[in-house]
Amino acid sequence: MRKSMKALSAAATSLLLLLGAPAVLAQDAPPPQTEQIEVTDSKLALYVQAATKITELRDQFQQKMAEADSPEQAQSLQEEASTEMIGAVESFGMTVEEYNQIAYALQSDPELRERLEKLQNS
Repeated sequence: MRKSMKALSAAATSLLLLLGAPAVLAQDAPPPQTEQIEVTDSKLALYVQAATKITELRDQFQQKMAEADSPEQAQSLQEEASTEMIGAVESFGMTVEEYNQIAYALQSDPELRERLEKLQNS
C-alpha cells in the first residue's frame, strides 16, 4: 500500500517537474492554489490510471536518458517524455491541470489520500 502511494507520488512529481520547469523559467508563475478541490471517485480512478502510466514512462525515459550520448540528446528525450506524459494524462480523459490539481491535493489532504488508498486496495 505504501509502495503504491510512493509510486503515485513519484509519477505526479515527474509530471509536475517535466511540465512545470519550463513554465517557471519562462515567467513568474503564481504558486499552486492550495484551496480544496472536489475530486470524484471516478476522477480519482482516472488519476490512478494516468499516474501508473506516467510511472512506466518515467522509468522508461530515465533509462534512455542515462544512455544519452550528449546533453542535446538528453534534452530531446526530456521533451519527448513530457509530450508522452501529457498524452498519457489526456488519454484518460483528464487535462494536465486536473491531474496536477489532484496531485497537489493528495499532498495536503489526508482524506483524499485515504480515498486513494481504498481505491487502490479494492
